[in-house]
Amino acid sequence: MKVWLARLALVTLASITALIAAQSILANFFPAPITPPGQGFAEPNKLLGWKLIPNKQKGRSPLVGKIVLDEKINSLGFRDTEHTYNKGQDVFRIVILGDSFCDYLELPLKQLFHSVLERKLNSELHQPIERINLGISGFGTAQEYLALKYYGLKYRPDLVILAFFLGNDFHDNSLEWQGRDIDVTHTTRPFFLLKDGTLQLKPPNPSEEPTNNESKAPLQRIKDFSNKYLPDVVYRIRNVPLLAKFLVVLGLIEEETNLPTNLAAMFELYLQLST
Repeated sequence: MKVWLARLALVTLASITALIAAQSILANFFPAPITPPGQGFAEPNKLLGWKLIPNKQKGRSPLVGKIVLDEKINSLGFRDTEHTYNKGQDVFRIVILGDSFCDYLELPLKQLFHSVLERKLNSELHQPIERINLGISGFGTAQEYLALKYYGLKYRPDLVILAFFLGNDFHDNSLEWQGRDIDVTHTTRPFFLLKDGTLQLKPPNPSEEPTNNESKAPLQRIKDFSNKYLPDVVYRIRNVPLLAKFLVVLGLIEEETNLPTNLAAMFELYLQLST
């Protein structure tokens, strides 16, 4: 009996070590497209769900798995230079809202579209133009609105530009769709839900934990641990149909939603969910 217990303990320890090693390798060289807040360049934020780490300068790209970013994230946690709330005389201010198109870490800040826009406008107009970027990777429209509310309006902008991406922004605004995606995403993202004819905010909860941990089922504990500490491993497993189906049966992951890939169908479904 003792021999079997020793073997079981050895197998368990080896399995845990292998999973940790796999997570480390995947996170550094083959990261999942959706990286949970707190890894890489982002950290949890109680207002927006997540935000870039203030003043962070070097890090590993979630897309290409290499060190990127020469310029520092500004002190508020946005991919931009520092801006004062006081607006200069005759300055026309533009606040930019959006997702990874606005803070794309693999390019220098001067090459991002809003920086190019600022330079072109300043070269062609007879009025100083100042653009302020509040876009962050992974943001949906709800987060972009909250970024404007809590940060952007303090700059007294003359114009607000929303960069809306048809490829995933409908999905990012739906709790029903996000709730069946990688678990960490929908628990850290704020949503607006339509109730009694009005939009009501469901705030983010970056550290969502039940008040009584003893009430958690063992499988739920394993599921929470995997999503929190092994997100890249979970993502890869989801892309292996046989393994994914087995873990769905065990209750360790949720079955994927068959979302429409056609943009017109996605828009139609979004409208149905919104009414």
